Amino acid sequence: MPTFSNHLTALLAVFDLASSIKPRTCYCYDDAYALGYTTSSSGGHRSYKILRRYYSQNDKKVVLGEIYEFTSASWRVLDDSFPPLGYSVNRNGVCLKGDAYFVAPRDKVNDAFLITKFDFTTETFVRLLLPFQNLHPWDKAFLSVVRDEKIALLHVLETERSMRILVTNKIDDDDEAKDLSWRSDPVLGIDCYGSNMYFESFLFDEENKVAVLSCAAHLRHKFVTRIYISDEYMEKQVYEANKISTFDWPRIISYEEKYTYEEAKETEAVL
Repeated sequence: MPTFSNHLTALLAVFDLASSIKPRTCYCYDDAYALGYTTSSSGGHRSYKILRRYYSQNDKKVVLGEIYEFTSASWRVLDDSFPPLGYSVNRNGVCLKGDAYFVAPRDKVNDAFLITKFDFTTETFVRLLLPFQNLHPWDKAFLSVVRDEKIALLHVLETERSMRILVTNKIDDDDEAKDLSWRSDPVLGIDCYGSNMYFESFLFDEENKVAVLSCAAHLRHKFVTRIYISDEYMEKQVYEANKISTFDWPRIISYEEKYTYEEAKETEAVL
């Protein structure tokens, strides 16, 4: 879920297409985006959308939202129902079964940590509680998708100097449940405190209990991007490169290719 200062480039790797989507208003550095879709009741055809979270450009910082529909190649502003959960839309979200999921820093109403789900069909938010509520202010949590069926959560425990992964039950296409069932996997054996390290994304192999993690590390005179492979017994750094800019953050992504030729051609026709 990248951000861009002047324009949003939608790289549709699943379609082998790339396009520049024109803004309704100017894009800002603190915008956040999510890709999702709706599925027709007849034939299971998917219609893709992009959710944009941005802030009003006046004296008061008000969160706003809008939807880009690929079928019409146009933006549409969401109504007043977007706040207050619109603040939870961030750059670390994931898409599963057409809906977007985010870790919200804190529920402003209940003062609790939670996951928010944006339903692209109803264009509304749903609150989903995390399996723990005792987050330290410095703790962090990140989401990933497992086999296009489940959500995995990486919990970085600052006070315990450790990391653990939790995985949901299988989420079905027609699942209307407002609560997720979680189970905890072994704590990762990675030692992430030899230097200032900031984890941003991960992938999890549930069968083998192995995680691939990306992070930015702050060394003495430079920032570097690192990738680790880790389980509960070991860690192995497999990649390191200097960061060109402190605004560049490493990201690991995956997708499952299930899209039809007809969907690709329809998307191409409106871009």
